[in-house]
Amino acid sequence: MPAGKGPTKLNLRTRKEERLPSSGLWLPNRTMTCVTTGEPTFSPYDAASGKTSEQAAFGGCEPYFTTDGIW
Repeated sequence: MPAGKGPTKLNLRTRKEERLPSSGLWLPNRTMTCVTTGEPTFSPYDAASGKTSEQAAFGGCEPYFTTDGIW
């Protein structure tokens, strides 16, 4: 990631890039309602304001999101 650019969403079909309104390096879920940093935590995310309500970490490791949002 280029310095100063921040997190970016890329549409693979159109190649359009959209900068995410986030204050940190968060990985969002498909619906842009929850984020993680790679630590064992999932935090609510408000895409309209770009605000994240950081939650306490759980035990475990390396959380990730699935495309269907179920598993």
